[in-house]
Amino acid sequence: MGDFWSWAFSDVLTNVDRATLAEYIVATALGVDDEPRPGSWEAYDLDYGGAKVEVKSTSLVQSWKSEKKSKPQFTIKAAGRWDEATGKWLHVAPERAADVYVFCVFDPRDEDSPDPLDVSEWFFLVVSTKRIAEAYGDQKYVRLSRVQEIEEGVSYQELRERVDLELR
Repeated sequence: MGDFWSWAFSDVLTNVDRATLAEYIVATALGVDDEPRPGSWEAYDLDYGGAKVEVKSTSLVQSWKSEKKSKPQFTIKAAGRWDEATGKWLHVAPERAADVYVFCVFDPRDEDSPDPLDVSEWFFLVVSTKRIAEAYGDQKYVRLSRVQEIEEGVSYQELRERVDLELR
């Protein structure tokens, strides 16, 4: 299994693998990494003491060469719900199913040798779904700069306390 993981997922700067890494980093900060990752069809990413946590990630550097930096953004759109037990989409109005969003931003000190496994190279913005609805309404995407208008970033060490505060 280790050989497969190394072969398939060693470039954690790519969008898909970085997103999974961000979920893991948040899970470790919240102390909910003792169980395997939930299925990818869940309406949210982590269960934190009954609270539903949605993890979104972006990076200020990419694994591919680019002449200009991307403008980091996150998906915040409401979605339908899949029922894993029946294998069917539920007939409910699209919604943001999580209680809180954790926006994870990889911001390496040295862009020539970024290390996504170093949690000190990340910062996190924690926003309740209620505040997302108030600030962004039905928007499907939000730029990092807009999230920073309503929330300050915290470090990995501060993340659990910030999530707890936002869930109160």
